[in-house]
Order: sequence, then structure tokens, then C-alpha cells
Amino acid sequence: MENNSYVVNTSKINRVSFTVTSLCNGRCTFCFNRMRSIQEALLHDDESISLGEYESIIIQALLLGLEQIELSGGEVLLNVKKTLSMIKFAKENGVRIGIFTNGTLLSTETIKKLKNSKIDFVRIGICGDEKTHAIERKTTPKEFKAIYDGIKKCIEEGLTTRLFVTVTKNTAPYINKTLDFLAENFAGAEHCMVDFYIQSGIKAKDEQFLMAPEQYIKTIDTLCKKIREHKNKLKIIPFYGTFPFLSKEYQGEEIAHSECGKTRVAVLPKGRVFPCLCTQDLIGDLNKEKLEDIAKKLPCPEYDYSKYAPCCKCMHYKICHDSACPSLTFNQRHNYLGPPTNCPIVIKYEELTQQGNPEKEALTKAWELN
Repeated sequence: MENNSYVVNTSKINRVSFTVTSLCNGRCTFCFNRMRSIQEALLHDDESISLGEYESIIIQALLLGLEQIELSGGEVLLNVKKTLSMIKFAKENGVRIGIFTNGTLLSTETIKKLKNSKIDFVRIGICGDEKTHAIERKTTPKEFKAIYDGIKKCIEEGLTTRLFVTVTKNTAPYINKTLDFLAENFAGAEHCMVDFYIQSGIKAKDEQFLMAPEQYIKTIDTLCKKIREHKNKLKIIPFYGTFPFLSKEYQGEEIAHSECGKTRVAVLPKGRVFPCLCTQDLIGDLNKEKLEDIAKKLPCPEYDYSKYAPCCKCMHYKICHDSACPSLTFNQRHNYLGPPTNCPIVIKYEELTQQGNPEKEALTKAWELN
């Protein structure tokens, strides 16, 4: 099917992320799919998108300005044949496409097939060396070797290789070691994206993974230093969830902004549409409405930081607003009434006010963190 078969009449949706399957061979403790299943049973262990469903969604999205597709899971390489068919359909229609993978199934044969498919990028989750990676991802030495060798082979084959690091309370102490390892070993990668754990809305999980404000800022300071230290080896980019501009070390480095809930949506099996792959808030059902109708709901309601006390004097208000991530507020508040709750200043302010501190005093103390 040729790209010129469609007339693009709007630019409401330019990116679609698919949870192709809920099946996964990984054991990542912070996995949003597992948390989504625990809390609201919206994703089960045997759910997958069929090729027919996928193609139908793409055809609808092309009319809305589709530019890029991201295939995620679960683990997309559990069914290589199906994944390659999805890549083929996207490329036939002039759409950029990449996959998000845990890297354990990146065999030489699979990598060659991906290269022949003309895939635009492969994003691989890796959190440092064998020991630091295993802290939250629970990989065995054999699995880690497969990831390491797979990344090396992807780079060697000329695939656009992107690394993705997730930082939690438990891995933050190793951020130096993690980024040093990646810079030394994978200098041929396009970049390394670093994101911090985002609230799931499940109290026990958030307490397990979410950093305290002081640790958050200290980790951001370290991240900013490492960005500059390794700039000639590996490009390190903070993801929007990190908000590095809260750091005194931040010197205007590049930040990956979020289009989730604005011009990007995520589709799970059974036609459920979300602002992103992380949030648990359903914004549409393709079994009951067309993608065009869902697109009319975008962007999701904006919230005004300037009316929220901790943000009223923040010099980075506009950057933060532009980087707004729905899941940062959705998962805890289930609305857009407050700023991103990953912000340590906001976390501290709310903590102090809930303890009975006057708002003005709480605001002063919260800002002392920075």
C-alpha cells in the first residue's frame, strides 16, 4: 500500500506507540504493564494486537498526520515474524518506525532481519553493567551477555541504536558507574536516554522506587555532570521525567520533551487508547469510536503551573510546562490540576503543607532544596 494513497488533512496525531503484546520474558520490577494489571486489570498476560488491528489503526492515523510508530510490549521480539510484518507495513506507507526491547532476544539472525527491514531505530533498555542492570531488571548473567552482545552487534551492523536507562531510588546511587560503563562500551550508539521512575499510583510501588527530593536533586546533579563528561563518547539526553533544570549543574543541555497526550497516543491490545504507555487513564476505545474522534480530544487538558504555589516563582516554568508528561499527574491525581509530581520541590511542598506548615513557610523551605 503506497503512502500517496492517503490525503493527510490534519496533524493531530504524529506518533503512535503500540503495546504490541503483553507477553514478556523480562522481570523488571518497575514495569508499568505489571502495575497497570495489578491496579485496574487493563492488561493481561495473553493480550496482543493482531496485524489486522494494527493496519487498521495505521490507516486511520495516516489521515491524521502520522509520522512515527513505536512498537513496545511486553517484549516485541518474542514474535519476530509479526514484528517484521508490522515494520514492513509502516515502511510501505512512508512512516518511521522503531522498537523498544529489553535486548535479551537480539540474536545475530534477528539483528540482520531488523537491518534488512529498514527499521529506523532500535531502543534497548540497559541500566549499566551486569550488576547494576540486574538490580531492577533482575537479569541473569547469561541474559545480560545477550543484551551486551546484542547492542554491540546492532551498532556494528549500522542500526540506529538508542539506549534507555531507568533510574529508581535503588539504582540512583550507581548513576556514575552506569553512565561511565555505557559511555565506555557503546560509543557508537546514537544516544542514551535517561529517565527517572514515574509514579504508578500504587503506593507500595511508589515507595519502593521513587526517590526522596534530596536524592532526586543529587542524582540530577550527577547526571548533568556526566552529560558533559561523556559528550565526545556518548550523547546522554535526560528524558522529560527527570527535569534536570532543577539542578544547579544544569547548563542548558538538551532535554527530550514529551508529546504524550498532545500529538502522541499509545494503543494497547483490544483498541484501548491512552495518552502514553505509562499512564493508566483511558482516553478512547477503538471498538466504539474512530481514531479521528479520539484525536479531537487532544491535546489532553493543559494545567497552569503558574497558579500552583511551588511553581509560581520557578524560572524554568516554561520548560517544565513544555515537557508536561500526562502520567506524572494522571497516575497519582487522575486529573491535570497540579504540576508533575516527580518534581522534588512540589513533593517537599506538599509534604510540608500536609504536616500543617503554613503555605508561605512550606514554599520557602521547599525552595531551599534547590
